[in-house]
Amino acid sequence: MKNIKEIFRRKTSLWLFLELVLVTIACWWTFDPILVYSYVKNLPMGYDPDRMVQMTLGTRVSHNDLSINSFQEERYLLEKVKNLDGVEMVEQGETYNLGFENGYSRYLYNDNDSIWVRSFDYPTHSKLFQLYKLESITPGIPTREIADDSEPEKSVVLTRSAAMALYGSIDVAGQTIWLEVNDWNKEARKMVKIKEPRTIRAVVENVRNNYDDAEYCLIFICNYQTCYSPFIVRLCDGVNAERFVEQCKNEMKHDLITEQFFINTIKSSREQLENELNTYSSRDSRRNMLIAAFFICNLTFGVIGTLLMYTRQRKEEAGIKMAFGATRLSVYLDFLREAWLITTISVMVGSLIFFQYLYTHGIDNYVTMLNLKHEYWFQNFWPHVIIVFTVVYLIILLFVFLGTVIPAWRISRSKITEALKE
Repeated sequence: MKNIKEIFRRKTSLWLFLELVLVTIACWWTFDPILVYSYVKNLPMGYDPDRMVQMTLGTRVSHNDLSINSFQEERYLLEKVKNLDGVEMVEQGETYNLGFENGYSRYLYNDNDSIWVRSFDYPTHSKLFQLYKLESITPGIPTREIADDSEPEKSVVLTRSAAMALYGSIDVAGQTIWLEVNDWNKEARKMVKIKEPRTIRAVVENVRNNYDDAEYCLIFICNYQTCYSPFIVRLCDGVNAERFVEQCKNEMKHDLITEQFFINTIKSSREQLENELNTYSSRDSRRNMLIAAFFICNLTFGVIGTLLMYTRQRKEEAGIKMAFGATRLSVYLDFLREAWLITTISVMVGSLIFFQYLYTHGIDNYVTMLNLKHEYWFQNFWPHVIIVFTVVYLIILLFVFLGTVIPAWRISRSKITEALKE
């Protein structure tokens, strides 16, 4: 305590303290969302996007004018794609990537307790689960049989996180849950919410959702296959997706066509994921991060400059200590200890100030904690605060030591007479 009082008697120490408090607040504001975003972005997808390619279909006629042969033509075109070099498997699927789903569904169970989920449709007899290599973890139900024994508008497949959130177990095949959907009420002439019972067919491994929806669980809903669905292609091991896309673009106009259909666009899943990530990271958030990064850089240079001045001004003090028998190492360690004390106190004060904002509404801006079972550290308040505080503290401490180590080393190595002369 005595050392702390002596440190803060110096005006330079107070100025450094205030600067570090501001840097701490700015670092919290910047690094908190960046850490969460980076963590979610680097989580395993649950499938290999580097081997996946999506082909969207175009048609030469309107949807109302499609002939009765349209389904056969789609299957014929699908077979053409399946026979391309480097293709391991092809199925029809959704227009968006797995993990980047549109729309919310509310599943109810046990007296209206509920969780919110993202949904992904699959038709009966589909091989989408084999395509994405989403392994069944339900005993007695292999992956290849999930879709074959599913019933349209009656069956659902849960991911591990959804099953654990609902039941605390993955052994839930055959259980009934209720899906809240919108339905047109003719008498009221408006959309109303109704509950439809769905039977859980099986449970598969998790798929990572995008950054904005990381707290939502994913489920698969069995529906009737619709015409005009995109082709999802899984490439053979070792085939480069970008090279495959370029080769297909040359064949799109000549070979991958039928009387009514043609391949409209072709993209690798990796490219699509990057585009969707950029879309979900709005311009405002990116602009705020750039402004904050610029602000932190300026403050960091200011802190390092203040530290250089703070350390050099104490050259005389170091000379006196060495004249009274202090070793060079002890003088050097005194500088580092004071820098550590000031940094620790400053970061704690700055974090307490920002904590007031974080506790009231900061975390809820991007983590709404809708589900019962939290899987990620950023969905639990105290682990979230502790992890971000540790990162902020270590980063600031690193910059403080960078501004202290070199001048402190030079002063501790200088001659006593030179230090006293100044």
